[in-house]
Amino acid sequence: MVQAILKSRKTQTRRIIKGYPTSDEALNIKDIFEHNSDYVISQSPYGKVGDILWVRETFQITDFLHPSDENYGYIYKASENGKDWEENNEGWIWKPSIFMPKEACRIFLEVTDVRVERLQDISERDSSREGIKMRVGGVPPYDSFYQMPGCPNRFQTAKQAFHHLWASINGKESWHQNPWVWVYEFKQVEKPKNFLK
Repeated sequence: MVQAILKSRKTQTRRIIKGYPTSDEALNIKDIFEHNSDYVISQSPYGKVGDILWVRETFQITDFLHPSDENYGYIYKASENGKDWEENNEGWIWKPSIFMPKEACRIFLEVTDVRVERLQDISERDSSREGIKMRVGGVPPYDSFYQMPGCPNRFQTAKQAFHHLWASINGKESWHQNPWVWVYEFKQVEKPKNFLK
């Protein structure tokens, strides 16, 4: 996911709206979302249009290096040299993204749009914006940026690849339940001047 963001291939993300049933009939959820969209969006838990989000990623502290070394400070698993660090340093252990301190952040995203929709309503275009990349040559099949061990991830459409990606993260049943989801669009921006204050 981080690599897809860094390459500007991923400009959308979806999160399940918690606390609401997946069935249209229960509590008439479809009407609530479609006729009160401004209210619903105002309840967005992950940010509103204009908010700046910071991305946590798998990392390691490299303060054991000399301060003049370009790798002094932090190394990120998703970086081009991340694999080299992992392979060429015996006993190398990455720190989970959840523990990344704010001062280590290098990726900042501005929310440009927030909306709600049913998961399976995702379009082919938006499936690509979720980070699905086209194979060399620009024609199907597509690859998911999320690589499953032993699975070639070959799909005829970007939506099929996204379906596979979603199910691999959230479970097969999640896709079939077709939940309402938050849809966030974003773009990369520079580090805010007051970020650490």
